[in-house]
Amino acid sequence: MKRHDMIIVHVILKVKPDRINDFIKYTKDNVENSLKEAGIRRFEFYKEKESKNVFVLFEIYESTDDQIKHRETLHYKNWKANIMSLLEEPYIVKQYESAVSDITE
Repeated sequence: MKRHDMIIVHVILKVKPDRINDFIKYTKDNVENSLKEAGIRRFEFYKEKESKNVFVLFEIYESTDDQIKHRETLHYKNWKANIMSLLEEPYIVKQYESAVSDITE
């Protein structure tokens, strides 16, 4: 597999302050199950230092197909259904790919 095929994703989520515990519970379950997927290299969950209610998911997929497969899993669908009402605003997804296309592993 070529390194430049990987997809890096940052999901930025601003959670209602009174719903943080529920959000963490649902997201922790999603992270734990996502790490069991074959095409996921990394799936990490962070809280912004300056704000108690802003979180980031840091995800690395081996390919676009692996990202699509992830979005079809039951744990992802359950996570999304459960967290949408906990957010202050729609979440932001940023996707990245290698800036150097000829790097291989």
